[in-house]
Amino acid sequence: MHLRKNKIFSQKIYWVNKLSGELSETNLILDYIRPSLSSSKNKSLSFELSHDLSHKILKLAKGSYFSTYLILVSALNILLQKYTRSNDIIVGIPIYEKNGTNDLNSKVIPLRTQVIPQLSFKDFLLQVKDSVIGAYSHQNYNFDDLIQLLKISTSPNRCPIYDIVVLLENIHNVKNLNNLNNDITFWFSINGETIGAKIEYSEDIFKYENIKIISRYYINIIENIINNIDTKYQIFIY
Repeated sequence: MHLRKNKIFSQKIYWVNKLSGELSETNLILDYIRPSLSSSKNKSLSFELSHDLSHKILKLAKGSYFSTYLILVSALNILLQKYTRSNDIIVGIPIYEKNGTNDLNSKVIPLRTQVIPQLSFKDFLLQVKDSVIGAYSHQNYNFDDLIQLLKISTSPNRCPIYDIVVLLENIHNVKNLNNLNNDITFWFSINGETIGAKIEYSEDIFKYENIKIISRYYINIIENIINNIDTKYQIFIY
């Protein structure tokens, strides 16, 4: 019992430190006014990374699903930093079930990363790795308690901490996203030597045309960083 309390306290301190202060709003520019109540009217746009690009990513990841996920998340964070012009990026990541307990109240947890343009992609990737491992190591904390503790405002039409979620189907349970009230989800899947992708979005607030543009931006960003992993990514364009 004493050890469990210490572990819960340790997780509480971790998240208080991670999420204290003003939380940046990491999202795309809305095309329509957000309705007062969220609906389940979601559409999706599917696309694939080219065989050559997929091969380079998988080679860099040395065939590891987890490492591939880190690369995909890192590239998305760089895109979001350029899009929002904020270095403070917060996205949702599904829990890593090997580290979880059966009574988790949240199946998706926040990942907060400082995107520093002066870093090379290789160095940023290590930073994201540390952040993801840290989040997964402390994923068993009750996030409802955390939201109350930090006095984070809640609304029936959106998630309280993040609007964008990113997952890799090969390591995440997609059922964990059931009833999740977020705006956009980036789905990735590794199928042999190819990486497939899908952007699921709320059609109440986004236009298909602009989501399609974002998919092109993402491909451009990840092509740039994979071909220039030692280059400072502030010079990359989308």
